Amino acid sequence: MPNLALLLDLDNLKPKLHNLETICARYGEIKTRRAFANTPAVLAAYGGDFRKFKYHFEITPGLDIVSQEVDNLIAQTVLEIIANMQFQLKIIAIVSNDNGYAKLLHQLRQQKIQSLVIGNEQMGRKLRETADYVEILQETMRPSYLGIDLGTTNTVIARADLNQIRGDWRVSVVELPVRNEQGGLVSNKTIPSSVRFNSDENAEVGAHVKAHAYPFRDKTILAWKHQMGCVNSSGDAYQYQLSFGKITPEMAAAKVLGFCRNQLQQRYGEMQGAVITHPASYETDAIAATKKAAVLAGWKEEEVVLIAEPQAALYDFLHRVEMGEIQAPFDVFQPSNILVYDLGGGTLDITLHQVHYDQSTRRFLIEDIAIGSRTRLGGDNIDELIVDYILNHSSSRAEYYSLSTPEQEKLRYELIIYAERFKKLWGAEYTFAPEKDNFNYPFQGDFLNSTFLIRYYINVEKMRAILAPILCQDLSLDSLVRLDQENAFDLPPFTDRFNTLVVPVLEVFLKAKQSTGAFPNIQAVLLNGGMTYFPPIYERLQQLFGGNIPILQDGNPDLAVARGAALYAAGALQPLELVNPTNIYLEVSENGEEGLRLLVAQGQKYPYKTRLDQFRIPNADQGYLMFKIWVGMGSKPGCNTTLQRLRRVSLAEIWQSNLTPGCELELEVEYTFDRRLLLTLIGPGEEKFPLEVAPEIEQVTIAEQPRDSLPIPSIPRGREGREINPELRVNLQKWETLAIHLTHNHNSAAFHRERKDLEIQSAIAANRLRISQNMLSWLERRTYAQTNLVNTQVWLAVMALSKIFNATDPQEQNVITLEKRFQTWIKSQLDNRLAGLPNDLLTAIAETPGKLFWSGFERSLRENYLFLKHRPIGINLLNSFGKCAQPTGDNLNFLLGILKNSQHLVHQEKAAWAIARLISLGQPEDYRARFSDVERSTQIAVNLLYRQVRQPQIALNLLTCLCQYLGWQNQHLPLNPALTRQIEQLPLADLPVKTNLGQYPQIENVFYQRLQLLRGMLNISHISTEELRDIQNWLLESLKD
Repeated sequence: MPNLALLLDLDNLKPKLHNLETICARYGEIKTRRAFANTPAVLAAYGGDFRKFKYHFEITPGLDIVSQEVDNLIAQTVLEIIANMQFQLKIIAIVSNDNGYAKLLHQLRQQKIQSLVIGNEQMGRKLRETADYVEILQETMRPSYLGIDLGTTNTVIARADLNQIRGDWRVSVVELPVRNEQGGLVSNKTIPSSVRFNSDENAEVGAHVKAHAYPFRDKTILAWKHQMGCVNSSGDAYQYQLSFGKITPEMAAAKVLGFCRNQLQQRYGEMQGAVITHPASYETDAIAATKKAAVLAGWKEEEVVLIAEPQAALYDFLHRVEMGEIQAPFDVFQPSNILVYDLGGGTLDITLHQVHYDQSTRRFLIEDIAIGSRTRLGGDNIDELIVDYILNHSSSRAEYYSLSTPEQEKLRYELIIYAERFKKLWGAEYTFAPEKDNFNYPFQGDFLNSTFLIRYYINVEKMRAILAPILCQDLSLDSLVRLDQENAFDLPPFTDRFNTLVVPVLEVFLKAKQSTGAFPNIQAVLLNGGMTYFPPIYERLQQLFGGNIPILQDGNPDLAVARGAALYAAGALQPLELVNPTNIYLEVSENGEEGLRLLVAQGQKYPYKTRLDQFRIPNADQGYLMFKIWVGMGSKPGCNTTLQRLRRVSLAEIWQSNLTPGCELELEVEYTFDRRLLLTLIGPGEEKFPLEVAPEIEQVTIAEQPRDSLPIPSIPRGREGREINPELRVNLQKWETLAIHLTHNHNSAAFHRERKDLEIQSAIAANRLRISQNMLSWLERRTYAQTNLVNTQVWLAVMALSKIFNATDPQEQNVITLEKRFQTWIKSQLDNRLAGLPNDLLTAIAETPGKLFWSGFERSLRENYLFLKHRPIGINLLNSFGKCAQPTGDNLNFLLGILKNSQHLVHQEKAAWAIARLISLGQPEDYRARFSDVERSTQIAVNLLYRQVRQPQIALNLLTCLCQYLGWQNQHLPLNPALTRQIEQLPLADLPVKTNLGQYPQIENVFYQRLQLLRGMLNISHISTEELRDIQNWLLESLKD
């Protein structure tokens, strides 16, 4: 029989695959099977069958980022496979009704290749006439297209079906039997997402799980969605410690999805795949974890398609516009920018899309513009804010603080459960209240088995006060023009108020400007998620977007995402172009300095593929090369960036290819259509070494030996020093040319890379002292001339001299003379309060004393901070102070005053960092603080933790102060019993910071881990090897800027 190739156009027709096998068997032997579509959604209908019949599935557009229709891709594929002598094809079978394939069939006939067309009664006449053989299908697939909104609080399932008469799609939400709070079965459209594990295999899902979570708190996970794809400080996947063992977030998600799948199978019988939603801001690891959860629930990986929640909500809205159910307040035939604001039970997602209705294809075309980064804000945070306010303002405050710690925990849990109901009641009553200014509604109930009564009225002003931390009344869209456009994501409000209602909107606007060159004009804001209905939030959004931008609130916000997912599964709507939500970085080390190298930029359309160069193999014999991946909009590790799972490649695999240490490699970066990040090292001979996600490290338990000391890292107070390269000389002309270039184009990344290279070369050049003399003349010249070029030269000189002197011997006579001139010049600028200097020069001067560990600069840095503390330079002055200051009582008092009284959270954070550094036993002996000052500073840190500090990063730095205090046990000094008792009780205490930790899941994990480490440090004779390693890593990490 002749050889045959079978190609399916699934955008045109969806046949049953076994019918195609029967038809093709009459014409020849199938040598290759190919399926093509414009959307991965078809996998939800075909996934398992594709594997069964050995289909190769391709999606357009391809990696060349050129938009291709399926028919063009099929035509290209046909030419490729008939040229492949391995197949020796005689017949090409195409499954489609489209007349557009007639031209391809004519070309095949000229090459003496026969054609078979398979379609239904709607096959085009031209296609019928051109084909050698025609087969009419008697039936096509009519699957139930399922969409699942896998939510933080609730999960919803929707189903899309084709109306055979009208030819349009109808979508409905599926009701399933689920247990209510009392444990009885009821039919409901929403399935609570909380999970109670009775073992690692057996789990319960239902409203009763959340209602009775407190007595089963060692078995229950309420908000697993926040930790999907998250890692701990070691880069290992996050795990919950339950009574019987460890559970990952995806295991909890799998129990919810498994419940849904089992119920659907009982109702509809055997089923194919599903489209499952996730936050648009999910990073690649969280995407992978979501898909893994679906596989654990029983689906095959190829049957699962994922889609972002705001996009699904937009699809539902546009479908209802298309069906005439609602009227769009914008011209659908013109490109319109639609911002989706999706605030649910646990996440806030913001996305920006360009939309218009294309009359030629009779469908909406949707293009992503910008996607917001991951947040930790939702209805559960508002519940906590309500409870905090009531406990601190009601008449029950004193009674609450008189309770035992377990009673406080139980009461707080009961109040949060009630707060979820209360806010719904408050919102509904307020919405329909005739006189809103006089509206008052009570938060009232009997708690702790009716032993604790609360009745507290909340009016609209109190509710606004409760929500004040997230309403950000001081911010508006006009704030965008006042932000430092270059460094905005490294500065407030993005570093300290991101988990609020407003800052993520500003982020999306800034991202859109990065991608398009201008801030976007918004034609409409589509609200989704139940919390957008809460009146104070809706009013704030109206205020934020102004009266000229329509705010759309049509439909049920709790059901729209599932409906949109079902429509996507059916192919009723599909995106034109998708973009990456946030920057993806690789942590790199160059000349001892850690930094981030961009792999995939936010706004990058995908699929995407590129190569990066300048990677070298280190000198190591065995083990793995480890790669740290970071995601976020910041520019440094841990600053508005989040660590992902570690990637690795075996060194043995590299050595087997006869590569040697120092060999230069390239890194191939591929970001696939389903948002997988694939990394491959490429050797000089195109050898390929794929990076794998590092598995969990299995810990080996060993017998512990008694210990009497803790691993306290040394804190440097001296120069790193570097040998001169006698063969290297740097021509000052290079610096002068660079100064000219940077004067005219200061934002050029290429020129700044050249600057860093010149700094490194100058630090080890044989003529480095001559370079220093010339650079010092640039500094001294500024007294007489202050042009833009001179300012650039001075900035370059400060940066270069810091690098050069850091590499020299400070005792060398020639160095002493030159460095003294540099010190004198820096001191003069500080004495002049850094007046009239550009921002980059301000920063360079402020950081110099700390970089070079100069003594005697504390007073100048303190005075300049007090004078300039309301400007961005304040943080640089504090950073420098923390490195070079003597740990005297006065200097510690200065930092403690900032910690207690500063209005700037980042300054409090930096002050706590500096205190921890100065009181460390790791300081050189001549620089160690008096133990009485260490103890006094630690007591203040403990008091702040118990009474005042709410910002998580500040609290983390204060824990480091406590860790440094406990490290003084190495000197066999007696610790204060009262102080150590307070430290020991921290994990059980109701610390103010605990109300905000939930907004920062990674910090939350680290915070509680470090609380336990502190307790372990109080009994160092029995501390484990693993704990010692964690303490050492903690203190090493705390030394970084």
